[in-house]
Amino acid sequence: MRIRILYADWTLLREQADLAREDGEADTYDTYMAVTMRGEDVLDSQPMAYNIVWEGHRTAHPKALERMGIDQQVLSELWEQFNIGDHGGQRIRSMCVGDQVWVDDRKWVCKPIGWERCDQNSTKPGIRKMQPDAPSPS
Repeated sequence: MRIRILYADWTLLREQADLAREDGEADTYDTYMAVTMRGEDVLDSQPMAYNIVWEGHRTAHPKALERMGIDQQVLSELWEQFNIGDHGGQRIRSMCVGDQVWVDDRKWVCKPIGWERCDQNSTKPGIRKMQPDAPSPS
């Protein structure tokens, strides 16, 4: 399985929200809040708001397939690795609400509680790849 982790670019989303407020569009849709607080998926409409922070391949243990399904196993392992573990050897922030994990062609978005599959109408985007030693978005 090919795995990609995409982190929402908080700085870009925050700047877009600030510009909208400065332009008097205070009542418009706040993408920053939508992504970081509610875990909404804006990848199709704003592909530059995400960075690929990790790519790799995984194989699943056959018993895991019986217990909870392959995607759930991968998501659980990645959540632990990127929040408790070594962050995949990258100098990046922890995984948060609004971040995404692609398992092959299946897109999962991190929600305030759990994960939601959100790939039914998505196309694979041209996403920027974060440089290995780049500072994490803050």
